[in-house]
Amino acid sequence: MIKISDGNSKMGVVPSFSLPAGVTCSPEACRTCYKDGCYARKIERIRPNVHAAYMRNLQLCKENLQFVEQYFMCYFGGLNAPRVFRLHVSGDFFSTEYFEMWLRVIAANPGTRFLAFTKQIEIIRPYLHKLPKNFSLVWSAWTGVPIPPDVIGVLPVAWMDDGKENRIPCDAIACAGNCESCGKCWALNGRDVVFHKH
Repeated sequence: MIKISDGNSKMGVVPSFSLPAGVTCSPEACRTCYKDGCYARKIERIRPNVHAAYMRNLQLCKENLQFVEQYFMCYFGGLNAPRVFRLHVSGDFFSTEYFEMWLRVIAANPGTRFLAFTKQIEIIRPYLHKLPKNFSLVWSAWTGVPIPPDVIGVLPVAWMDDGKENRIPCDAIACAGNCESCGKCWALNGRDVVFHKH
């Protein structure tokens, strides 16, 4: 019943687990990117079956998080566990319990490198200095929106370049457009990444 995507045109064959856009995002995200350019929202509108799969994922997480955790422990503990995995092509960490579940899964499976972008500062704040080594958690910045002070210098930042953003560091890695052939976001090592608005 859990839907894991086998990849898409941008990520290649990198598998991912997603939730519906908007309903799992922070209030700040809903005031900014969700109403003005959320690519996940566009995809969910174009492909209702994708939206339905993300909603089922969310329902399972809310109704039986223990089952979801056991499922992912088996998935990543198996012989065919992926080398890299993306959390939330759509959606975000919607609760502390859900975030802690992923921290346990990630820590228990060091053979896989995990990547997630987030705007959920209230949920991640207590764990900023306790993240597993195989987890690349990246703060998702939006033009004109301040970055929380406790994130600065702790998490790498993903900048959305819409031509108006003037805070992008000169050494930020430009997204090459294909995760499968690049993979740099899984090991940013303190550098930021920049995406052109799409």
